[in-house]
Amino acid sequence: MVDATTRGWRDNSGIFSKQIVEERILPELNKRLGCNKNYLNYQSRLKWFKNKWNAYSELMRFSSGFGFDSTTKMFTATDEVWADYFKAHPKHSNKLRYGKFQDYEDLEIAIGNGVAVGKNSIELGSTTDARTLGTEEGRDVHIDGFDYDLENDAFISQPQSDPPFSSTSTLLSPKCHEIPMQKITQTKRNRSTYEGSGVLETLDEISTSFKRIYSLLEKREREREYTIWDAIKDTPGLDEDTQFKAIELLDNKGKKDVFLKMSPEERLKWIHHKMRG
Repeated sequence: MVDATTRGWRDNSGIFSKQIVEERILPELNKRLGCNKNYLNYQSRLKWFKNKWNAYSELMRFSSGFGFDSTTKMFTATDEVWADYFKAHPKHSNKLRYGKFQDYEDLEIAIGNGVAVGKNSIELGSTTDARTLGTEEGRDVHIDGFDYDLENDAFISQPQSDPPFSSTSTLLSPKCHEIPMQKITQTKRNRSTYEGSGVLETLDEISTSFKRIYSLLEKREREREYTIWDAIKDTPGLDEDTQFKAIELLDNKGKKDVFLKMSPEERLKWIHHKMRG
């Protein structure tokens, strides 16, 4: 979706039309990933991405003191700003403060800059003008109204009616109808050339992007199943008595979250430090 966005495949409302998804994206993805996803599967995944982005943007909008570090992939803010945020959101965990969010920048491009009508971050140009693909196709993928729980990594979708999408033909002045036929023909020829030469390369890039996001989701699921006891047992140099004492040291969720993010060597140093204290 990131590469498709930068290629200008969105229409004027800032979304991928159903025709673009079904004819350009899904066939190549199904072929490369060995699956059989359809347009409904795409919409479901898009809702999931959008609700993750809503959770991120809610945090960033809370205070101008919040930022994002592209190197560490973590949200940044002073202790005071974090304290104000958790006071206003008592149900949110320290995962937001200490977690790494590898997908934030991708979602910022694919979702953050693509949901608002008229605010596309990429100029489509004549060779990728989505308006020639038809206006009816844009209605099916406009999504609003989801309650997302970042701590549990889950969301509840709420039924929404399709947003109105006015035909761009009503905005054309009489002068627009007088465009020379030669210019119109040239535009169509450029678009055909683009589709014939660049679509496979672009789909390959999009497929790579989807694979990367899918791998991140699988990694998060595996990490969720990795318990504190597993982490303690994987820490080298601990006898059984020390392992049991280490469990007592991890007496709140904040400590557990940080402990799971440590390397085995860091865990060993942390346990020895706490036991000496």
